[in-house]
Order: sequence, then C-alpha cells, then structure tokens
Amino acid sequence: YEQSDNDREMLERSLEISSEEMREAYKDLQTLHAELEKRIQERTAELHQANDLLQSEMLERKQVEIMREAVYRIAQAAEEIESLNELYPKIHHIISDVMSAENFYIALYDSDHDELSFVYYVDEVEVTPPGKIRPDRGVSAYVLRTGKSLLCDQTVFEKLKHHNEVELIGPPSPIWLGVPLILYGRTIGIMAV
Repeated sequence: YEQSDNDREMLERSLEISSEEMREAYKDLQTLHAELEKRIQERTAELHQANDLLQSEMLERKQVEIMREAVYRIAQAAEEIESLNELYPKIHHIISDVMSAENFYIALYDSDHDELSFVYYVDEVEVTPPGKIRPDRGVSAYVLRTGKSLLCDQTVFEKLKHHNEVELIGPPSPIWLGVPLILYGRTIGIMAV
C-alpha cells in the first residue's frame, strides 16, 4: 500500500498538535489535578473527623465503664465493710483510681443546726479537718442547696459568684467537683474532690 504525498501530509497534519492546543490540554490537566487534590483533601479531612469522633466515643465509653466499675466497687465495699469509718477511705481510694483525688472530703449536713461535719477529710495543704461549720455560701453549700453535682472551674465559679450563688471560702481551687449525698430524696451531705 503506497501512500500518496497528499495522504501523508494529511496524516502528519492530523498528528500535529498546535502549541495552543497543548497549552489548553495542559491547563485542563492541571485543573483536573487540582480538583482531584481538593477532593482527596476533603475526603481525608472527613475521614480524620470521623476518626476523631470514633476515638472520642471510644474514650467516652471507656470513661463510662470506668465510672460504672467504680460505682460497683463502692457498692461492694459498702456491703463488705463493717463501719462507715472503714468505708470512707475505701471510697477515697476508689475515687483516686478514677481521677486525681489528693484533696477529698465527705461531709454530712445537719439541717437542724445548719452545720457540716467532715466525717472524712484529706487535704494536701490543710491537714487538720475543719470542725463543724456553717455551709454559708461556698460551693459545698451550693451543692447542698441545689442537690446537684457541680464541676466548678474558675469560669464556673466566677459565673456563680456574679449571680450571688457562691462566695470564696477557703483557698481557691483551680477545679472542684462536688456530689450531693442524697438519702430518701433529701440531701444529707456532700462528697468533694
């Protein structure tokens, strides 16, 4: 099969790509590449977000399980120990396994005399437990009044102070956790870290 000069010339022309067409094709390729990179980055961000959420949920479940185990251990200790004076340090030990609890107390509230009695008390700074005290307007009194747990950092404290709910009693704490002790629907004391 012989090609004529005319056929050969047409073939060469069809194979030739102008520099303008090359630039257009290169721009199109760059645009496609940029779009692909953007999609990859978006998908990677979505996967990171999903992974972070999954990790957070796993941590939350683990914390719930740790708390459930602590509550079980406290209930078990309450059944096995003969006196409350033996139970208090056991509770402190169990709480220490869950969170930092260098400062920890259990105080019972006498509503007839409006007094808190510290039946168990451990503090890094003030080693001697306070005697019977009036709750006044401290964070312990707030927990007693509301019957609700309180996780109180400086921001929460300032907000409560601004609303005249609490005032500073004793040395300030960077973070404080108080839980009401409730018996038959009545707050009878507080446990605090």
